[in-house]
Amino acid sequence: MLRFAFLALWFPLMAHSQKFTSADVQRLRIFSTGSFANATQVKSGKEIPAAAILLQPIWQKRKDGAWIFVQLRDTCIKYGIWHYYIQDDTTLVLQFFDFKDREKAVQMSKELKSQSALNIYNLITRRGCEVYLKKDKLQYSGNSTGKDCFSENKNIEYYSYKVSVGKSAIDWWEAAYGKEDNQLFATQGGGYHFIKQIKSSK
Repeated sequence: MLRFAFLALWFPLMAHSQKFTSADVQRLRIFSTGSFANATQVKSGKEIPAAAILLQPIWQKRKDGAWIFVQLRDTCIKYGIWHYYIQDDTTLVLQFFDFKDREKAVQMSKELKSQSALNIYNLITRRGCEVYLKKDKLQYSGNSTGKDCFSENKNIEYYSYKVSVGKSAIDWWEAAYGKEDNQLFATQGGGYHFIKQIKSSK
């Protein structure tokens, strides 16, 4: 009897598991291409700084997911790499990488062709910071889990992230926590809401 009760609980959980394919990774590559800005947030009067994010696919011949070169501008300029990949058919992951050498990132921002000189050994994996994505229609959303997203800053114990990626907008929220799980700082206004900028046909 207990066995059947367990199965009754297990099957609903299985029914809610999402299946992911390479088509989802390709869709995320397309969504994560272009210039995005939060001008609408700023105009609405929210207490949030003007910010922009430029996303450019790199290493497009690789078969291990979609790789995106990221330039985030808010109070300063930050560079990084996003990597979307399927861990298994029910787990879609957004992984973050930092550059070991900032100059290499700056060079890529000036000329994306220099990606040919970039390899995985030039990057640092931000282990524990992975965002596990779920699909809601054509939008992918998720957050990092646990307290393993460490920082080199001795005053910060760990980071937490929430990300949503859609056809025309990306939401980004980042927070840092201390040893007592107290929030030290976070992206203002509940996070950035970046809207894709449409190029003028003129």
